[in-house]
Amino acid sequence: MAENGVETSVISFNAVISAFDSGGQWQHALRIFSSLADSKVESDIVTYSAAIGACENVGEWEQALRLFVAMAQNKLESSALMYNAAIRACEKGDEYEKALVLFGVMTERKVESTTLTHNAAIVANKKNGTWEKALQLFSALADSQVESNRISHNAAISACKTRHEWKTALQLFSDMAQSNVEPITSTFHATISALEKGGEWEKAMHCLGLLSRSE
Repeated sequence: MAENGVETSVISFNAVISAFDSGGQWQHALRIFSSLADSKVESDIVTYSAAIGACENVGEWEQALRLFVAMAQNKLESSALMYNAAIRACEKGDEYEKALVLFGVMTERKVESTTLTHNAAIVANKKNGTWEKALQLFSALADSQVESNRISHNAAISACKTRHEWKTALQLFSDMAQSNVEPITSTFHATISALEKGGEWEKAMHCLGLLSRSE
């Protein structure tokens, strides 16, 4: 594609796709990506990363996976950033099992994961009903160089809530202070819910009091 004698480069395409992605216009971003097929410009890792990122933001998991597969077919190596985007697209699109399959592939291929990756996998396990795996992933953070954050703790505590694992939820809540991670309102609510479902009303009231003082 050329205009006024100026050849359009892959860098130009990448910049436009990223701009549409940042502006929340994922459909335009993918339209630009598709137009590369009609041009002499070959897409690169940055192009795919920007396009998959656009899918991630709106949970367009099917398109994200198509791009992920196409990238492999074009013999482009997937980075942690791309895995993150594809996993989060599946998680946001409620395709939790697909998100977990991708996370498994990422682990097998020894692609370095990030806090974002682990959080998406923990949330996917929680929503998929595999709460034990969610807690295993959270525990694995302590043995790795990946740091946990509020989202990690919230997802793990919420996983406990679904199975009345109030002791584990309370322990996770206590661990936040030791890890210098400040709980937010949703953290308190998840912990209180786990305590209530476990019949631990006094502890739930204590936690409610902590919430009141933190607000």
